[in-house]
Amino acid sequence: MFETVLNKYAVKQIAFVVEDLERASRDHSACFGSGPFVYMPTQSFAEAKLNGEDIDLHLDESYGQYGDLQVEMIEVPKTGDKAIFDKPGFHHFAIWADDVDEALAEFEAAGFKSVLRMVSGSGQVINFIDCTEKWGHYIELYGPQVQFMGMTQMLAQNWDGENPYISMIDLQKMMQKG
Repeated sequence: MFETVLNKYAVKQIAFVVEDLERASRDHSACFGSGPFVYMPTQSFAEAKLNGEDIDLHLDESYGQYGDLQVEMIEVPKTGDKAIFDKPGFHHFAIWADDVDEALAEFEAAGFKSVLRMVSGSGQVINFIDCTEKWGHYIELYGPQVQFMGMTQMLAQNWDGENPYISMIDLQKMMQKG
């Protein structure tokens, strides 16, 4: 197979920016059978840099499963900077790389650069590569997230379509009950 930077890494996730997180998650589930969507409480980042400048970024997100793909919904931020999350619609697809720095160099050599770099509280580095001029979207790049992806896949396996939107806190409570 002919390999380029845009097909070298498998797409693991598709993501949308939305005005109303719960409504969008429920609507996607009703239309596509995706889910259940797990709502993550507002995430702040240990570091967030847009074009090298520090920003104050807080994201409300939900994650569900659609076949082999994880679906992420990101609500337009209500506080702090909106950064690249200011317009509703298809936003990005996510890929994993064992060597993120090498992958970033490959994308840059192909003419695409990272415009947003975030570091989660747990130290996960997340880059958003700008492909908007050529393809109309971003590519999210980070190291493998097998456990997190496995969670949404596991939830979807025996899901009956009920309760398409649950909070991570409620999910944790349900798992503790057994």
